[in-house]
Amino acid sequence: MEIRTIKSQVLLREAQIEVVERSAGKNGEEFRDVTLSLSSELPVDQWFGREILVHDSGAVRLNRMNNGAPLLLNHNSDSQIGAFKRGTVKIGEDKKLRGTARFSRSDHAQEIANDVDDDIRTSTSVGYRVYAMERARDLEELDAKGQPLTPVYRVTDWEPVEASIVPVPADPTVGKGRMMETENDITVTDPLDPGDPTEGTRSMEPTPITPPAAPAVDLKVIRAEAAESERSRIADIDAIAKKFNLKEEFVRKHKDASTPSDQFARLVINEWSPEMIKTVDMRTGMTPADAKRFSIARGVKAIMLGDWSEAGFEKEVCAESRKRQVQATGMDRGPKSFTVPWEVTMEKAKGGGSRQGQRDLLAQSGEGPETIETSLRANEFIELLRPVSVLIQAGARVLTGLVGNVNFPRLTAGGTAAWVAEGSAPSETTPALDVLSLVPRTVIGYTDISRQLILQSTPAAEGIVRDDLTMNIGTQLDIAGLRGAGAPAPTGISATSGIGGVAFGTNGAAPTNPLMVEFLTDVANANALKGALAFVMNPNTMGKLMTTERATNTGMFMWNDNAIARPVYGYPAFVTTNLRSTLVKGSSGSVCSEMIFGNFSELFMAFWGGLDILVDPYTASTTGTVRIVAAQSADIGLRHPLSFSYAADILTT
Repeated sequence: MEIRTIKSQVLLREAQIEVVERSAGKNGEEFRDVTLSLSSELPVDQWFGREILVHDSGAVRLNRMNNGAPLLLNHNSDSQIGAFKRGTVKIGEDKKLRGTARFSRSDHAQEIANDVDDDIRTSTSVGYRVYAMERARDLEELDAKGQPLTPVYRVTDWEPVEASIVPVPADPTVGKGRMMETENDITVTDPLDPGDPTEGTRSMEPTPITPPAAPAVDLKVIRAEAAESERSRIADIDAIAKKFNLKEEFVRKHKDASTPSDQFARLVINEWSPEMIKTVDMRTGMTPADAKRFSIARGVKAIMLGDWSEAGFEKEVCAESRKRQVQATGMDRGPKSFTVPWEVTMEKAKGGGSRQGQRDLLAQSGEGPETIETSLRANEFIELLRPVSVLIQAGARVLTGLVGNVNFPRLTAGGTAAWVAEGSAPSETTPALDVLSLVPRTVIGYTDISRQLILQSTPAAEGIVRDDLTMNIGTQLDIAGLRGAGAPAPTGISATSGIGGVAFGTNGAAPTNPLMVEFLTDVANANALKGALAFVMNPNTMGKLMTTERATNTGMFMWNDNAIARPVYGYPAFVTTNLRSTLVKGSSGSVCSEMIFGNFSELFMAFWGGLDILVDPYTASTTGTVRIVAAQSADIGLRHPLSFSYAADILTT
């Protein structure tokens, strides 16, 4: 047997964050604790060979850890961000060492804790000292000549001394931080080679052995490489931010946190949310009382007469709203127009009884209450569109206050997972990525109203203008979203490549139970049967489903009148004349109807800026009427086409 001594600094191993918890103190203050899996008996390569930490009570010194050992940042003893709670560091039955540390309540430590909560800082490692180990020749792999490929050691006496939050997992072969500067002795016990006839009879005096000297380091080169790497990281993040039109504060947060550019890209793709996108706050600061005073009709009258003397209030607030409109869309529609302040339409929306509908939109679109002010309410026209837009009612995701063209990352095919043998690497698969690009397109609605009615400034004029324009624009948005054919209009569901489809028959066919179920299985086979699922159909199809049994003489109809909220096969159903009933299939004639089933939260309705009102006193001047035109910048697109299934050959007669 051979006994020798080597010297080593504190060694490092990757640790794992298992749980982050919050708790309240005696005086109501909040604490944040993080539970770490510090180590296991998994073999790890160190500078001296392959190391196995023995996890027995007699092998691990835990006094230091259980007396408030530090939680550090980057293994720097000058940057303590917390401490381990006394008595929490223990060896589990699974031979893993775990402990719970509490973050300091200092500003710096709380910033790090926030990054841990937000999954920005996800890597940790543990520092430990080794005092004694034994050569484990029985675990070593041998080469063709019978010599060990890598020496293996069982560590029988060791001590964890700290854990750290780090930017990247620890490299066990490299020491980092001031704590690593001191060395300690390690006693190494090594049995003789089995082929040695003197095995078990030889003894040696301890011989100091030091690790090989580190190669010469050129600090100038290292600094230059680090600077170039940082410039490249920032440039890559800026390119991603520009492509997806991301908020500056979101981008800055990850730049400051030293988030690697590839991790930032994965975050944008896998965890995308509307809160990441640049938006413009369309609010002007009007009070509810001011919003009630505002009159669209007075604004129209002022433009008609070229005299704002009776509409000074409207002129002032519309000017402020116009500034925000130009910021969002880059467009100014000229002196014969004005932009309705968002507070005005929100106040009228509340008066119209659509406040409950606002809460529904938030629930269906997956947005939390924190996004109401900046995401939903930023567009003043959405609330008035809700009662007339089937798509919004069905759960389409509404994005408002956007700036410039917007690109949304989407997966067209995901990566795969597989079981592998111990020590084997899985085959690499790359998710197929695509981009949904939405650009400001203009949707126009108009109404012709009596010139005399406008001049009289009656309340009726206000209601007629608002209701007619709302209906016109809502109808155009629904037509575009359901069956838009593309430029200049958006591409709707029926024309989007990659959606599922149900074929009823060569010449069309009436609904049957298997055909109706096929809509569901079509979406389910694409792993998309989730979210705001619903059917959308025209009145003819609704009537056919109401009078068609799932199976003969069962009394169970395809449209179940007893299930008001979910009448068609357990899902909500919305009816609109914006889906056609005059399509042709084979020799059917113009009698086929279309129907859509899918997850409507995967349909994005994007809005830029607010509602512009343009006054045209000339087009219909010979009839004594004024044409009032509403213009809204919007676009519509599908983030995941496979979330929808479509049929265009349903016979309803």
